[in-house]
Amino acid sequence: MTRISVITATWNLIEAGRGETVRQAINSVAGQTHDDVEHIIQDGASGDGTPALLADILSEHPNAQLHSEPDKGIYHGMNAGAARATGDYLLFLNSDDFYHDPAGLAALARAADKAGRPDVLLAPVRMLYDGGKVGQRATRPALMKSLRHMSVDHPGMAVRREVFENLGGFDTRFRLGADYHMLLRLVLMGARFAHAPRPFASFRAGGVSADLAANAADRLAIWCDLYAQFATPDPVAWQAAMDRKTAPQDVLKSIVERSDSALARACARKTLRRDAIRSIFGK
Repeated sequence: MTRISVITATWNLIEAGRGETVRQAINSVAGQTHDDVEHIIQDGASGDGTPALLADILSEHPNAQLHSEPDKGIYHGMNAGAARATGDYLLFLNSDDFYHDPAGLAALARAADKAGRPDVLLAPVRMLYDGGKVGQRATRPALMKSLRHMSVDHPGMAVRREVFENLGGFDTRFRLGADYHMLLRLVLMGARFAHAPRPFASFRAGGVSADLAANAADRLAIWCDLYAQFATPDPVAWQAAMDRKTAPQDVLKSIVERSDSALARACARKTLRRDAIRSIFGK
């Protein structure tokens, strides 16, 4: 049976007003029908009473585990939780998100087995906006946009544990975009992706992910880090490409010519075709 590890990194949730949302998150994992799920809550040594709150919630869920120790940010905490994981696949659930479908992880495990244990499984994620508006982002077609931006929502991205470990986990140099850095590394290395058939995670929009300027700065730094193997970094030109909502043309052409990843080449070709059409029709 496919074992799934869910990691939740926390810090000062009481101060942030997230006491009830983390309770919902933990309960939603405990309520999954899949028989082999572990939930690791990795707290960053919160000083506002969060560890006691978490311990109280977890007293009802003996299969979940709590660890509290100093960390250097959310992705460092996620890495620490992943290092304790024993599952075949890793999922990362934020303290203000939750699984709305109790059978979601069971469906994910079946999809993994059917696809022959791929490196990455992607599921659509239900988006929750201010005022209770519900949306849904389809991750299957969005993967082809990954050379341009973070095109999947990480609560719906399950990575095989050995692959995550071989990549060294999240790169904590990137405060906001380490999940995009991970996705882009997976695409460029030619990881094998498969898709889960239905959404099971709900993601609350907002927070640090809504800081567009900071996210754009992180994305440019990620491009300079990973695209340097294909072209000499040019922050000014690459920022201009980002403003046009595309990827650097020199990088895309080099990926098509030089990359060993069939997926990366397909993403680059699609983006180049899109850019050519936009240049003709002015869109």
